[in-house]
Amino acid sequence: MKIIITENKRIRLAINWLEDEYPDLKKIKYPEDEQVFITDKGMFKMSYISRTKSFFVKDEIWDFIRSMFGFDNDEIGDLLLNWGNKKFGFRAKKCYRVERI
Repeated sequence: MKIIITENKRIRLAINWLEDEYPDLKKIKYPEDEQVFITDKGMFKMSYISRTKSFFVKDEIWDFIRSMFGFDNDEIGDLLLNWGNKKFGFRAKKCYRVERI
């Protein structure tokens, strides 16, 4: 049997994975307009700085999306940017892959 996955389905699968994998993200607000999102286990996963409208995502999330769903870096950045803006109410303009938050 042949299965065809369209681009929209692939995006939806990645967003569903993000929602399932990180439903417990908690926001911590720091001075100077920085917000950090951590899991219940205290692991830092994402950060948003409203002053620069920048969204930073841990490399482990970015790399998993690339390997699992076959997106390139630009597509991952767009996917995470749109997801973060909708889920958390950001107004981010750019998403970055980082090793540490």
